[in-house]
Amino acid sequence: MLYMSKEDGLRPNKTLYTVLNGGISILRSFPFMILMVSIIPLTRIITGSSIGWVSALVLLTVASTPFMARMFENAIKEVNPALVDAAKSFGASDMQIIFRVVLVDALTALITGCVLSIIHVLNLTTVAGAIGAGGLGARLSVKQ
Repeated sequence: MLYMSKEDGLRPNKTLYTVLNGGISILRSFPFMILMVSIIPLTRIITGSSIGWVSALVLLTVASTPFMARMFENAIKEVNPALVDAAKSFGASDMQIIFRVVLVDALTALITGCVLSIIHVLNLTTVAGAIGAGGLGARLSVKQ
């Protein structure tokens, strides 16, 4: 959505881009511990609890999504605009441009972004242990 709605994107929409970009910037700037405490009410609404590994999933999703969005946006921004213009001149639809031109050209940077995002989530799981998530080395016990 960020790529498509930016000023020189496939479907420019300044309002949508400003809202998405601002939301991502605000969520990324929160320290993880403060974010963890501030979304306790949301976590209780979604999971019925504010502690445990299920509640930590909500927290990890909220904390890692803006990081991943920015990583993927930066990877896609590296695509040569001339490729997109060439695809448009051949009559490609927006979806064809995204899936057959942009994502193919940005694949290496997207894979790097995925690896960094996985590392980021693993780092966050250690802090999520503070709310009873157990961290990386925790074993899940199954009640019988």
